[in-house]
Amino acid sequence: MNTLGTYNETNLVFTDDKKINLTDMWKAADGRNSQRPAEWLRQVETINFLESLEEKLNVGEAHILESTRGAYGGTWGHYQVALAYAKYLSPEFHIWCNEVVKERIETEGVPKQAMSDFSKDDVIKLAQRVLADQDTIKQLEHKVTEDAPKVQVYDNYMSSDGLKSFSDVGRDLGIGAKTFCQMLVNDKILFRQGKRLKAYLRYIKAGYFKTVTDVKDGYTYTQHKVTPKGFVWLEGKYG
Repeated sequence: MNTLGTYNETNLVFTDDKKINLTDMWKAADGRNSQRPAEWLRQVETINFLESLEEKLNVGEAHILESTRGAYGGTWGHYQVALAYAKYLSPEFHIWCNEVVKERIETEGVPKQAMSDFSKDDVIKLAQRVLADQDTIKQLEHKVTEDAPKVQVYDNYMSSDGLKSFSDVGRDLGIGAKTFCQMLVNDKILFRQGKRLKAYLRYIKAGYFKTVTDVKDGYTYTQHKVTPKGFVWLEGKYG
């Protein structure tokens, strides 16, 4: 574990793969209960940010987020996730993170005696890496701003029981129930089983759909419905 620094008497550390403890960041910034990592990660802007970062870095969610227990337990996030979370917590904390977090992560592991031996090219390369990371964050923040109008649609969706039928989602997206369902079949997201539509297992495992049991006319049957995460995914794909 690598030492990052101390903020408000809270020690912050980061791992060798550049993850920072978001739970400790929340404590250091004296965040409200509503600002806990778990609450922040549920927000639409955060979901969009994480998906964009995964795409940018070409990695899965496990590479940028993880939860652990024990002495260093909590929610850990890639340092770009941590910077976005710091901005959400407070302006002052965000400034500190911009100045300290990235600097320490970029230089951690380089022997101090070797720092003076850096060539001009080494310094230029290091500066280019820092600028590239800053540019990536700006691009992701711009995308989140562009996606802001989607927030209201998502909030309306979440005001229900959290699950919707394929037809309802099609109507919400302005596509039409029948057309939308056929699009999902054509794209091999759904398949027909008799008169019912079922989701492929990989999309259920991804959390986009959920199997529910219902009773109609005395008969018990199962069906697949769209989860909140699935709605965000489908809205981004077809909206």
